[in-house]
Amino acid sequence: MNTYLTRLIEKGLVVKNGRKYIYAYTKEEYEAQKASEVLNALYGGSLKKFVAALSDSHSLKSEDIKELKEYLDQL
Repeated sequence: MNTYLTRLIEKGLVVKNGRKYIYAYTKEEYEAQKASEVLNALYGGSLKKFVAALSDSHSLKSEDIKELKEYLDQL
């Protein structure tokens, strides 16, 4: 077996089903999991701290802020 596939299996990203290899997550599930890991590692799991870091660096445009507010209101 290829080293790359072995590593993917060890990380739980791919599962072997007979002779086939299948993704263990959808793209959306994987992205959500990675985002959660980053949020936890860098901001202690706090979305508030993450948004504050973005706003302190002035990297958010007014339309981004509006979109973020609408998203948070839906939660």
